[in-house]
Amino acid sequence: MKFNNILVVLNPDNEKQYALARAVRLVKEQQNETKVKITTLLSVYDLSYEMSALLSSEERSEMHKTAVEQQRQAVQFYLDKYADPEIEFESHIVWSSNEADAIREEVEKNQYDLVVKYTKDEESFTSLIFTPVDWQLLRKCPIPVLMVRDGDWKHQRRILIAVNVSGEQEYQDEFNQELVSTGMSLAENLNRGNVHLVAAYPVAPINMAIDLPEFNTSGYENGIRGQHLINMKALRQKFGIDEDHTHVREGFPEEVIPEVAKEMELLKKAGQDARQEFTKLTEAFQKNFKSFRMDRVSQWMNQAQVARPAFWRYFIEEGQDEGNPSFALRLFYNDDKLGVYVELSFIERKMNERSLMLQNKVLECEPNRNILYVASDFQKNATAYEGNVSNRDELIRAVKEGEVRKVILRRPVFLEKNKDGIEEELADALKELIPFYETIYMNEVN
Repeated sequence: MKFNNILVVLNPDNEKQYALARAVRLVKEQQNETKVKITTLLSVYDLSYEMSALLSSEERSEMHKTAVEQQRQAVQFYLDKYADPEIEFESHIVWSSNEADAIREEVEKNQYDLVVKYTKDEESFTSLIFTPVDWQLLRKCPIPVLMVRDGDWKHQRRILIAVNVSGEQEYQDEFNQELVSTGMSLAENLNRGNVHLVAAYPVAPINMAIDLPEFNTSGYENGIRGQHLINMKALRQKFGIDEDHTHVREGFPEEVIPEVAKEMELLKKAGQDARQEFTKLTEAFQKNFKSFRMDRVSQWMNQAQVARPAFWRYFIEEGQDEGNPSFALRLFYNDDKLGVYVELSFIERKMNERSLMLQNKVLECEPNRNILYVASDFQKNATAYEGNVSNRDELIRAVKEGEVRKVILRRPVFLEKNKDGIEEELADALKELIPFYETIYMNEVN
């Protein structure tokens, strides 16, 4: 879904007009093939105009028109500022004492896809969208509403969708699907945004536990949580969302939603810190072979998707294509053991015609028991094997018969807290992989 007709609610007290800036950014990033229409709406009202008993209705109406026209020039400034050949702009300025009603009336008269509105940024996330107008709009607007605040959108976007998976009302499932579908479309349009789902379920009523001694509080809570988990699973599976992107918590929505959002921010910060440390390790490792250049460090943790150690960095020999086999460092966590694989493989997304042929030449080399064979089939299922003759011969057969797509090599180096000498261990692991790398490129024209 792409948004083709967007209503932007302007804020007379917000000079930077973040809502308009976000709407324009969204249009640019979703890359429409045809022009997108953005309509700005400004609600104008001055109570003093209504208080004078000396004015006739005609005079008061004329004053309303004058006040509206005074704002038109200010609005035009922003339309000129964001002028773009891909966007058709239109502005509506209305006199209304109730901004929420003015917005709803505008939406009812036109076929908008989305409403974008600025909400002031408070110190606490819980106060982010809790102005009366915001609440009215969120509760009663018949189309999606995007609330925005100060600051710029980061490149790695995270979208948290609050859903109701209690299953108490028939319309809830349909509404949830609409919410998730819109959120996923927004994530796609925002370039690599990722979607999380959050749902809150109520605590056991205290009065029931007091009035009914036989009431099983624990059983009630487990039953409620279980039903929410089942319904959340059905919802996420419908849209192909990972389980670790769903959050079902006990409590009130106004508490649970900001709690999950804060945790996602903390996860992101922890991932960024860990990435910096891993970068330092790879830079030290690179000193062992200066003829290799460092490729980029994996970026996934900046997206705060899930907490798993999946950092990697490739080292490409000068003159070699990025799709050809090369060395890599890859963080791992298995059986409560943290370590780094020194790996001989290639960047899958950079694969070329030679990649698989060259990579599988590692089976021509004598095995090394310190090195693991990791075989992947055509369904991308990977299995690790000890580096011995028997496993090597079996993998040669499997590759020839099309049972295995590729075989990469991994030499594990385990990390311990405050362990010294890790750089030396990584260098020793690299030396054990060098013969396999040389076999790959033996008699090859680089």
